[in-house]
Amino acid sequence: MKRSFEHNATGLPYPITLNGHELVVHGSPEFRMSAHHTLKPFGSSQVLYRHWHEELEILFFTRGQARFHLGREEFIVKERETVIIQPNALHSADRIDRSPCEFYAVLVHYNFLASLENDDIQQNYILPFFFGHGAYPAHISADMDRQYKLLHVLRAIIDSYKMEEKGYKLFIKSKLYEVFHIISKYAALYPHIIAGKGSRTSNSAWSKEFLQFVQENFGERLTLTRMAEKVNMSEGHLCREVKRVFGMPPVEFLNTYRISRAVHLIETTDRCLGDISDSTGFPNVNRFTSAFKKVFRCTPQRYRMKLRNKLSFCSSDENSGILP
Repeated sequence: MKRSFEHNATGLPYPITLNGHELVVHGSPEFRMSAHHTLKPFGSSQVLYRHWHEELEILFFTRGQARFHLGREEFIVKERETVIIQPNALHSADRIDRSPCEFYAVLVHYNFLASLENDDIQQNYILPFFFGHGAYPAHISADMDRQYKLLHVLRAIIDSYKMEEKGYKLFIKSKLYEVFHIISKYAALYPHIIAGKGSRTSNSAWSKEFLQFVQENFGERLTLTRMAEKVNMSEGHLCREVKRVFGMPPVEFLNTYRISRAVHLIETTDRCLGDISDSTGFPNVNRFTSAFKKVFRCTPQRYRMKLRNKLSFCSSDENSGILP
């Protein structure tokens, strides 16, 4: 069973930064997608904590209803309805009544579906879904879904992800392309829903290039000058734009991404912390430990110990989020 589902079972947190960046690696470098199941029984009003991540997320409710906040948009999501969350878009959900809420989520990274060739599919479908502004409806109701049955395809992805039968990765990838095909049909059918919905996220063309550069080179000794040159900006301009879009300066964003990769290595390998520090681009273990403590309020060694002992790990930061 996937680590993402195991996190639900143990109650371990998905920590987030102060600006809401979720610090968890969804999937693996070889398979850049993951799926999650969340059940919120009676209790707090919060159904989904406020956060953002680099992956496109397709979330569908199977029980209950919640008020969803996506960028500047707000809408009610009910059973058999779907929410499409663009990369880097802040989102959260609150309970409307006291009934339980249950939903599934499929998260997929741009690199998982992107083509080496900048062909028509890449230009007209993949890029708009991941980096377009309001290119599709964010909320697909049950009535809308009756014609093309998006929910049926999403359930097939979830089932295959859980079962891991032979060839399941190929099956999931094919189904994700089918999901994009269906959503593009909804976009054509309901243009009035999409009109004026360009405020879900603050992405622009340079943000994709910046993200990709960080993801591919985080293990190197990157400088602000090198990052600015990559996206053809001055250092000052890059600082302002990254701060505007991601809520933190470029170097902080880089270190935040490095920490997310380091956490993945701590959770899935027995590599020593010095090796992890070096492979994720930190100049030394002390700098790595200091950056780690800012996010997790504990040392990497302590985090690994609690993880191995299956202890509940809760950050003292009131803005940290926990996956139910």
